[in-house]
Amino acid sequence: MQNPPDIWFRMSRLCRLDVKWTGYHQGNAPLASYEHSNPYYEILMVTEGPIYLKSEDANLELVSGECYLLTPWERHTAWRLTHEHAGFFWVQFFATPGLTPGKPEMPLAEPEGWLDKSRQELRTGQDEEAEHLLLPRRFQPVRRYELLNLFEKLHGEMEHPQGYFRYRSSLLLGQIFHLIAEDLLSKENLQTAVPAAFLAYRQLVNLLNESYNTEPDRAFIESQLNRKYEYLCHIFKKYSGMSIFTYIHQLRIQRAQYLLVNSELPVNRIAESVGFSDPYYFSRLFKRFTHCTPSDFRKQNGPIGN
Repeated sequence: MQNPPDIWFRMSRLCRLDVKWTGYHQGNAPLASYEHSNPYYEILMVTEGPIYLKSEDANLELVSGECYLLTPWERHTAWRLTHEHAGFFWVQFFATPGLTPGKPEMPLAEPEGWLDKSRQELRTGQDEEAEHLLLPRRFQPVRRYELLNLFEKLHGEMEHPQGYFRYRSSLLLGQIFHLIAEDLLSKENLQTAVPAAFLAYRQLVNLLNESYNTEPDRAFIESQLNRKYEYLCHIFKKYSGMSIFTYIHQLRIQRAQYLLVNSELPVNRIAESVGFSDPYYFSRLFKRFTHCTPSDFRKQNGPIGN
C-alpha cells in the first residue's frame, strides 16, 4: 500500500529503536539501478542534492538537507540519474512499537495537550499512555548541520563497531528523531511551554508520592505547596481524573502489594506501615482495588522463597 509523501508518523516515547544497517550513497553507483525493499524502517538524509528517489509510485526530488522516512518493505529506487557529488546517508532500523501513520491533515499539536501526558506522572500510571513524538515523512530541518553531524556519528559507529556500538547507535538514532521532532515544533511555531497548572500538579504528585504513608491532610498540603487546597484538588482531578485521596489509596495499596510478595510481615503490620490504622478497613480497600483479599494476593504471588 502506497504512503503519500506528506504523511506523518507518531513514535511512542517508549519506542525501542534498534539500528540494523547504515550506509552512505554517492553519485550514480550500481545500487541506484535496481529496486530495493527491506523489512525495516529506513531514514535518509541528503548531504548534497538533488536525489531522485522513487518511492512506490511517487517520483520525488530531494534537495540538500532533506530527510525522508521509508516504511518496512516499501519499494524504492532512483528514477533519474544525478551528478557525481550528490549523496545521502541511509539508516535501516527496527522500531517496537512501530510508528503509527496519520493522515496529511493530522494536526501538528495533539488536541489533548497536557491532559494526555498527565497520567504518566502518576506512580500508578500505565506506560501505554506515553506521549508520542510527531515525525514528518518528508522534512527539511532548520538545524540541518547538527542533524548531519548525528548521521555521520551514527554511520561511524556502525562502520567501525567497537564495544557497545549498537547501544550507542540506538541512542544516536533517538537523538536524530528528537531533533527532527523538536525542529518541527519550532518551525511550525507551536506552543511547547508547560502550563503553570501542570507544574503545580507535578509538584503535588511528587509530594503525595513521598508522604502517602502518613496523613497528608489539607493543612500539610497547603503548607508544602503554598497554594489553596481547593485549587490543588481541582488541578489534580483535571489532570489525573481522580481525587487526591483516591490516589493516596492507590499508592498505599501498591506498596502493600509489594510487601505482601516480598516480605513475611503479617497483614496488620503491612496495613500499619502503609498508613492504615485499621487492618479491617485496609483489607476492604485492598479488595476493592485488587478484587482479592491481602491473604489471597499473597498466596497467589509470594512471598519470595516459597
